[in-house]
Amino acid sequence: MLRGLLITAAITQMATVGASATTLASYDFAASLAASSTDPNVTAGSFSVGAGLDSDAGFATRSLNLYAKASATGTTLSEAISGDDYVSFTVAPKSTGTINLTSLVLKAGYSNDNGYTGKILTANLMTSIDGFAEGDLVSSIATEDTALDTGDETYQTWSIDLSDAKFQNITAPIEFRVYLYDDTGHDRIYHRLDDVALYGTTQQQPQAQLSIEFDADAHPVSIRSRSGAELLDGVESYGFYLLESDGTKRRFNTVTDLGDGEYQFTISGSTEQLSVRFEATNDYLTARFTSLSGFALAGEQLKFDLDTAGSGLRVIELDHMMKVVSYDSSVSIKRRSLWETNVLGAFALYAYENNEQEDETLLDLWTMEGLPHPKVDGEWTRAAAEAWLNDWIAQSTDSSYLNMVPIDFDEHSDFLPYAQKMDAKAFYLWNLVWRGEYGLNYRQNDEINPNMYPNGLADMQAFKSEAAGKNLGLMFHYLSGNIGERDKEFVAPTAHPDLQSWGTVTLSGAIDAAATSFVVVPDSGVELPVIGSDQPLEAPPVVSSVFDFKTFRIG
Repeated sequence: MLRGLLITAAITQMATVGASATTLASYDFAASLAASSTDPNVTAGSFSVGAGLDSDAGFATRSLNLYAKASATGTTLSEAISGDDYVSFTVAPKSTGTINLTSLVLKAGYSNDNGYTGKILTANLMTSIDGFAEGDLVSSIATEDTALDTGDETYQTWSIDLSDAKFQNITAPIEFRVYLYDDTGHDRIYHRLDDVALYGTTQQQPQAQLSIEFDADAHPVSIRSRSGAELLDGVESYGFYLLESDGTKRRFNTVTDLGDGEYQFTISGSTEQLSVRFEATNDYLTARFTSLSGFALAGEQLKFDLDTAGSGLRVIELDHMMKVVSYDSSVSIKRRSLWETNVLGAFALYAYENNEQEDETLLDLWTMEGLPHPKVDGEWTRAAAEAWLNDWIAQSTDSSYLNMVPIDFDEHSDFLPYAQKMDAKAFYLWNLVWRGEYGLNYRQNDEINPNMYPNGLADMQAFKSEAAGKNLGLMFHYLSGNIGERDKEFVAPTAHPDLQSWGTVTLSGAIDAAATSFVVVPDSGVELPVIGSDQPLEAPPVVSSVFDFKTFRIG
């Protein structure tokens, strides 16, 4: 297991999680030998069978318990130990945690399907704390007889005290073995175990920063806050994977430590691979892609999913290549477009405790991770960010405005008394007014309408000053930064070479000005891939099935 991608300096003070005993691991055998529940701070393996029992013990699919045939066990504890006649499970604290045990409670018994009725079946608990010799016995329990011979299970409750000092402050995996023996070799008599529950408390060592842990199969298995609290739910999170255009998922299932916080993730037997550098600061952990290669670019989407323990873990994009969402029990992260690698993409995971703590974390991110920010005098520091925020709050608490549509520049001033009368804080200028176009056609996104402002920016700044004298600001309506169909820089008279394209096509035949339709043939290897209509619109090279080509430029 790859533990603690970001190991921080040890802090000796311990913080107890849970003052009273809780269920660390339980096994109800409802479907398998795997743990049915696990404390978030503990890992619990499935029950396994000793070599001496082999196929004569395991999960009972009909009666839903754990069984071992009496015909396969010895007649003494010594024989059970030497013959490896046991069933076992192992638990371990996660990361730098500690386990304090209080008890192990389970049901132990037998079933007898028309066999001998006066037999004694004995179960014996040993642990890896002491060892697995006869003198290391922790507890044992035996049947009074096997009088019930109908095949039904008969149980006793076996409560085992584990409060001794040797079962406290456990920092390594501990194995529990139940050795089985009896005084019969009848093949219709079975040892039975059910409803196993291990009780205790966990402790987590505080750390200087958030940390993340992956297992050998690249599953994220632990994310811990600075207090040591586990932020994942104990179930294997999916981690990095590809969502193919047909809805299938292919998970990155190998991880390699490249050093300096950088890790490479690959899919066994495939070409796709990615590298990510993780870096922790205070309550957040940044993840920055450092390489992406081997992708088919056939409409697949790169995602990273985590199952969280409540809403204590959240995520935020650090650039435009990422799309993220935080739910009450999960975090989902998606890289928007695999074809674009000019910006590789980055996101940050952070611990959430309350709104005030979250504000502090977001300020850290805004001022320490190179994110876009307003222009300020001097260096962009935490103090500068807080001052800007306070000013923004003061200005934005009341954002009432007057939507003005003047016919020319001279009429702008006529709107001033109306704005003052309604106690507005600003004028709102529609893009049809200040730019001269609503949807872009001839103009560019930040171009000023010369018919409304003959002197361009100078006229606009003059009105801004006049409005400011009345304590009024200016607000501008924008659309997204698209390029107009007749943009003089990028489209007309020829398409700019920097425009993204899917390739070239060739006219299938000559056309003239009277033509109302034409047919084009894509060059060899050129595709216009389409994803399902239930998927959102994506950037090139993926075209949504709801997209409709209305304009072609020939030449």
